[in-house]
Amino acid sequence: MRKMMRAIAAVLAVSAMMAGSAFAADKLIVKNAAGTADVFKVDDTGLTTATKLGLGTTNPKTSFHNAESIATAARGIMAAQHNDTSAGASIVFRKSRATEAVPVQPIASDYIGLFQAQFFTGAWDTATPPAPIYDRAAQFGFRNDGASVSAGSFPTAVMFQTGDKTVNLKEGLRVSSEQNVIVGNLGGTATGDMAATATGGFLYIPTVNGALSTCGTIPPNRTATVGDLNPGHVPVWFDTASSKICTCQGATLKCAVLN
Repeated sequence: MRKMMRAIAAVLAVSAMMAGSAFAADKLIVKNAAGTADVFKVDDTGLTTATKLGLGTTNPKTSFHNAESIATAARGIMAAQHNDTSAGASIVFRKSRATEAVPVQPIASDYIGLFQAQFFTGAWDTATPPAPIYDRAAQFGFRNDGASVSAGSFPTAVMFQTGDKTVNLKEGLRVSSEQNVIVGNLGGTATGDMAATATGGFLYIPTVNGALSTCGTIPPNRTATVGDLNPGHVPVWFDTASSKICTCQGATLKCAVLN
């Protein structure tokens, strides 16, 4: 009898240890096809980790891929906040160099985040099976705009680019890190057709290097004839050779000397 009681006690002790280990262990683990790595895991606290997560698709292209075929209003991704404070829903972009565990500050011209608008090009790649090819037609993002980066400071602009495909994307609107608003075909530079500052209001800032003596010519880096008032064209410019502000009235060139 005594031996039986000891045996029962031993079994109960082992069972208790196993139960304790089970409560601390991952509850759901999915391995890759080779069985060598975890691709999906849920731990004892409910924390879920996965290499890629797809909703509505069996072939996720990114870390999180939500695919839908419905056309009703109840679609897409929603961030909601419900409490009795002033806090609202939030989507956060973070950027560092190096690793998540040991991050390093990003450097000049790095992006912090980017929203892209992509379309199906009608073409397929050469993979097996073939996959559809998508391309960008517009995007806006958050990027250092050339201002100096230092410890604890990363000057960031909001930049908007539009076009018909990636290679033709051009920046048409920027809110700089100094809160200046720049409008026009920026072409990747910090100047455009118009700029707005807190003190100067809207100001045309395109420049022409060299004298421009006649209307109807095309300034450098422009596709529009000077004097053409269609949207996106340049009715006013600064002539760096003569330090004059110039415009065209019909075929007549009008310039004013800056004092």
